[in-house]
Order: sequence, then C-alpha cells, then structure tokens
Amino acid sequence: MNFFQLIIFGILFNAAIMLVSKGFRHYTIGIDSLPTISIVAGYTLGAASGLWAGIIVAVVYHLMRIRTIQYMPLTILANAVVGILASLMAFGSIFTAGIALLIVYHIISIAAVSVLGGLKPGYFSFITLNFITTIFLLYVVGMLV
Repeated sequence: MNFFQLIIFGILFNAAIMLVSKGFRHYTIGIDSLPTISIVAGYTLGAASGLWAGIIVAVVYHLMRIRTIQYMPLTILANAVVGILASLMAFGSIFTAGIALLIVYHIISIAAVSVLGGLKPGYFSFITLNFITTIFLLYVVGMLV
C-alpha cells in the first residue's frame, strides 16, 4: 500500500465503524484505525509518512467524531510519535513493532489523560478495544504490505 491508500483505508475504516455503530457509539470508542495507520506508514514508508499519516487520520477521525474533539491534540501527538518511531523499528516484524508501539501509544495516552483528569474506568475499555482492533488491523494490513 502506498501513503494515500493507507490514509484512505484508515479514514474509510473509521467511517464504516461510525456508520455501523450509530446509536451505540459510546460502546465502540477504541474501535478505530488509530494508531495502526501511522505505525504501518512509518514502518513501511519512513518517518515523514508515519508522522503525516498519524496527523491526517487523527484530524479526520476527530472531525467525524466531533464529541471527542477535546482529545484531538493528544491523539495527533501520540499518533505522530508512534509513526516516527515505527520507522526506527522497520528491521523486525511489523506485527511485533506494532504491538510495542501500541504500548508506547497508550502510555502517552494514559499519562496525558491522567494529567487532564479524564482517567475513568471507561478509559480502560477504550484501551482494550483499541488493542483488539489494532492487533486485528496490523495482521490484515501487515499481509498487504
């Protein structure tokens, strides 16, 4: 996949989840293509692609899911960081690098949300769903790259 295909895939995946989950979206937060797209872009295409993929997909995600807009700066930062770091981990398996970077992503996320006072029990449901989704997407996208 090239850069634009990754971006389109990430945006369409997020849009599809939002359409399918209409009416019970609160329970699907965490089922998204973040940070998978930035990890795959950084791993396969380099640091600049990982950075920009993370920024673009995060911005579009929050514009589609406007009620989470307060997390946009954090999401952009975390996705950009893992996108850049992914380029440094391109020597091994994309799946292993992705899991390691997903942990980094959520360490950044937990630290920032803790400081902002938003760390509640539901946040750990988000992390769990995001881990499941990201592992699935890394497997699927990993087969395509």
